[in-house]
Amino acid sequence: MTDIHAHILPGLDDGPETVEESIDMIYTAYENGTDRIFAASHGNCYPYSTVDYYEVLEYLRKKLKGYQIPVEILPGMELYFDDHLCEKLDRKEVITMNHGSYVLLEFDFRERPQQVNQAICQIQAIGYRVILAHPERYYFMQDNPEFIYELIKQDCAMQINKGSLFGEFGTYAARLAYAMLRSNLVQLVASDAHGYAGRTISMDRIRRFLIKEFSVEYAELLLEKNPDRIINNEEIQTLQPHHLTFI
Repeated sequence: MTDIHAHILPGLDDGPETVEESIDMIYTAYENGTDRIFAASHGNCYPYSTVDYYEVLEYLRKKLKGYQIPVEILPGMELYFDDHLCEKLDRKEVITMNHGSYVLLEFDFRERPQQVNQAICQIQAIGYRVILAHPERYYFMQDNPEFIYELIKQDCAMQINKGSLFGEFGTYAARLAYAMLRSNLVQLVASDAHGYAGRTISMDRIRRFLIKEFSVEYAELLLEKNPDRIINNEEIQTLQPHHLTFI
């Protein structure tokens, strides 16, 4: 499996503080079936540069090699939309997913749908493809779930957090995440792990859940095939979307 959204680089954001904790996280991921992880640190709301990012990334890769942990760590950032993000993308001051055209994007949890729509259009207009991080957790999505369908039709991919399906972010996020899966409104599932405990990096439970509730093919699409497409900068596969239905 590939985890496209995990905060595993030590000392850069609100993820692990030490390289030892990073190693523990990655080894746990490996033991539970993950062999590739995007080091998706918060990219434009913490005081570090891309140079700092790559230094920590290479240091972590060397440590993993020394411990003989066969997990590939890929570059990327979780980018918070603000008035300067498009300019930073143009200047290559932030890092896209594996240096391709995909941007892992997050918003203020209380942003207005109109502003979100405009922001996504701005990023698409300069040649990037948007993956919206954890849409099920945003209040503006919980209050207006049909907006998710509208964004899918606008070629915006959706990445839900595996913890949302298990109630880690509350009942509303859990119900919305499940409804999105039922309605083919999810293209990717990731851990959004921030440490060894709490919001964990293990993906085996979500794989079993997807297989049991849906199908092996759906699990493979969300956890393997679509992440492969991001790595290769290819178009993500979207199943025929439906309007949201809750049960």
